[in-house]
Amino acid sequence: MHCKGKNSMVSEGLYDIERNDNFLCDTDYIRLYKELPLGVLLTDREMYIQYCNPEFTKITGFTIEEIYGSSMDDIFCCNHSDTEIPGKNDEKENGQIFNCKWNTKLNIEKDIRCKKVNVQLNDASQISIAWYVEDLSFSFDRKDFCSNLDDNGSSILLHRKLEIERAISFVSSALVAPENLDNVIEECLGKTGTVCGASRAYLFRFDDENDTMSNTHEWAQGEVEAQKDNLQDLPQDMFPWWMKKLENGEIIHIKEVSELPPEAAAEKEILEMQDITSVLVLPVYVAGKVNGFIGLDNVKATGKWSMEDVTVLGAVANIIGSAIGEKEAQDKLTERNKKLIIAYDELKSMEMMKYEFISNLSHELRTPLNSILGYSEILNEEQLGSLNIKQKKSANSIFNSSRKLGTLIDSLLYMASVLAGKTCYQFDPIQMENVIDNALKHHHFEATKNKIFLNKKINGKLPMINGDVYFLPQLLYKLIDNAIKFSPENGEVTVMAEEEDHGVHIVVKDSGIGIPDDKLENIFDIFYQVDGSSTRRYGGNGLGLHIAKKVVDAHNGRIWIESTKGKGTDVHISLPADPKNKCDQ
Repeated sequence: MHCKGKNSMVSEGLYDIERNDNFLCDTDYIRLYKELPLGVLLTDREMYIQYCNPEFTKITGFTIEEIYGSSMDDIFCCNHSDTEIPGKNDEKENGQIFNCKWNTKLNIEKDIRCKKVNVQLNDASQISIAWYVEDLSFSFDRKDFCSNLDDNGSSILLHRKLEIERAISFVSSALVAPENLDNVIEECLGKTGTVCGASRAYLFRFDDENDTMSNTHEWAQGEVEAQKDNLQDLPQDMFPWWMKKLENGEIIHIKEVSELPPEAAAEKEILEMQDITSVLVLPVYVAGKVNGFIGLDNVKATGKWSMEDVTVLGAVANIIGSAIGEKEAQDKLTERNKKLIIAYDELKSMEMMKYEFISNLSHELRTPLNSILGYSEILNEEQLGSLNIKQKKSANSIFNSSRKLGTLIDSLLYMASVLAGKTCYQFDPIQMENVIDNALKHHHFEATKNKIFLNKKINGKLPMINGDVYFLPQLLYKLIDNAIKFSPENGEVTVMAEEEDHGVHIVVKDSGIGIPDDKLENIFDIFYQVDGSSTRRYGGNGLGLHIAKKVVDAHNGRIWIESTKGKGTDVHISLPADPKNKCDQ
């Protein structure tokens, strides 16, 4: 059955009832109608439609533009053999509730319950009719909203709506980062139970394995006996009917416990043990999964719970579920942080033990190594007598190997001190040209042996800077050592320096193999080597450039590399004149 079109006999000007002062001056009714959870139509005394609220458009699919000016006889496409629509002039039928069937815009038949109420808009001479429309085809069996409507436009609903808004507002604000979540949840249950007229309101949570459920929070009205202590660790499999509904996300609406079906025998027994006569329960979702339920019950009377109660309880269930989820996530994060702190402390302790071990071992190794290095140098310089070619070669080998071992021990000791937070830098005035001269002299023998030419280019007089008298020389030792190692026979290593912004800019330049562009990003990482294969041609442990960067950073300087593969590498160091004294932490 299809509804008829718009009636052209109705005069224009009544369409926008909020704007038309002759029809409606007080828009409080309209504001209320817009937010009511049921459809509302306004007609004049001749039964022509002048307004509908958003809920009505949801129920029927028709917009106000499509039905404005139509007669109620056209809109109510019901079967008159089932029921008769109240007459338009029969005042005795004001407030009467009647049922009928409608066809929507999509020609879908719906069961409708309707109440006709006379409303006085503007003045006594302007009487209109409000039609409160309820969709009975909704899957949840709703309480008769219409019975709450008075003849003057629903002051009861307005008061109820304000109570609901205040309750939901309280719950929303109270559960934002509460200091004590348990206390706040119980307070929110009290607000919910009070506004819905319940005897008790409660929250049940499932255990981690979903084997049992427990009443974790409860509010009881007045003299009603609390049941929380009696409802702990209940096996879920004892209540299959109840659990199946929750798992399906269904509302459990029990109008009268005594009339529960046989398959809900266990549920009936435990509810009757608590003197419960009617129940309304909704699932609670935590982190997207059903983790319990929130409920209202009554021990005083049986009967339906209203759709308003469902709305309130649903909103509270969502807010509580979100608050619990956030609290549990925060608790897990806090617990993980505690474990991380413990692990970090243990790691620091182990690092300290490792530092002490390496430090002690280094000192123990240093004592015999210094003797080996000293005597091999004496032999090499033939202070104890002349050496033949084979003897001199052996003495050279001992000397070079001893010096490399000493460098490795120094590097390991330095890294251990850095990791343990034990490295302190003492800044004193240093002439960097002297440091450069000493570094070149230190590598003269090795460079000569490898047929590498060492050069120095100083542009002007270098200023005095504050630097660590131990670590700055070590910095240049490592950079020059790297440059010699990667330069070919007859290659050149040049150390250049000049004043820059009252500090010093140093460049260690070689004519070696260069570094590929894709390797430059990681060149200062610890233990990183450009050729990390087991068959690599060049030795080293990957600590040199990493230590160099650590030393430069400690001096508040900057280090960077420019390189062309096959043509050589330039290592740039920029050191300020006066960095502050600093200890690595």
